[in-house]
Amino acid sequence: HEQTPRPLFHLGKLAERYAARHCDRLVFLNEDDHAWSIEAGVAQARQCTVIHNGVDVRSFGSTVHRAAERAD
Repeated sequence: HEQTPRPLFHLGKLAERYAARHCDRLVFLNEDDHAWSIEAGVAQARQCTVIHNGVDVRSFGSTVHRAAERAD
């Protein structure tokens, strides 16, 4: 959003607000976009869910380390 020309930024924000009013749920991939949408008045907190992008390798426990050891 920082690189977008101001008129286009405001037009995009209006479109996002309009679309959000017609959605039951909005899914965000990070906390920054989630917070921005609420602060900008695009979405209401009750509509929002954050599902972080990526894989948490800690959930695999020591199997990741064992796989690395086998590769050596």
